Amino acid sequence: MCLGESMSKIIIKSALITFVSVIALFLAVYFCVGIFSPLSIAKSYDKLGNYDISVKYYEKQYKKTQKIEDLAFLCEKLDEKNVNKKGESKAVYYLDKLLSCENYVSFCQEKDKNSRGITAKEFFDGKYVVSIYYESGIENALEKATLIIGEDYTEYNPFYILISEIGDNISKEESEKIRNSINSNNEFAKRDLQLLK
Repeated sequence: MCLGESMSKIIIKSALITFVSVIALFLAVYFCVGIFSPLSIAKSYDKLGNYDISVKYYEKQYKKTQKIEDLAFLCEKLDEKNVNKKGESKAVYYLDKLLSCENYVSFCQEKDKNSRGITAKEFFDGKYVVSIYYESGIENALEKATLIIGEDYTEYNPFYILISEIGDNISKEESEKIRNSINSNNEFAKRDLQLLK
């Protein structure tokens, strides 16, 4: 009986060591992939629907490469409504960086080569203005929208995207402020003014 008990202990000990070794190996591989290829982990968590962890790894990818492509990909994934307890938005922070890149316009043009509908520039500009709205209110959002638009009032301009985002929750005061900020008379401006009625 002594031999049987000692064999059982050896088998259990071996199984436990094997199990711990497999877990340690898995964690080591996960850690290495997280360091050398954070984009892979970000995409995996993104597919699983884990927003917070995927954004963390998209951020790591951008910080690692400092490429506009990775910054744009991070900006696409950020939630405009996500404002921390200090009243700061990651979306505003990173979109501000993206829009400040000297090759931002050419990057967007390259991204739009084979696409239709909303352009990359319209998408990022609109997302930036909406993020500012959720971070610091309508006045700051409208100020930035006016600066972004300039003389080029396009179909999917920041005003349109902001109006669409706020939707039925737009107050009379916000509606009036947006109306007063629209300084164009083209068909898209008229459409946007109609949406405010």
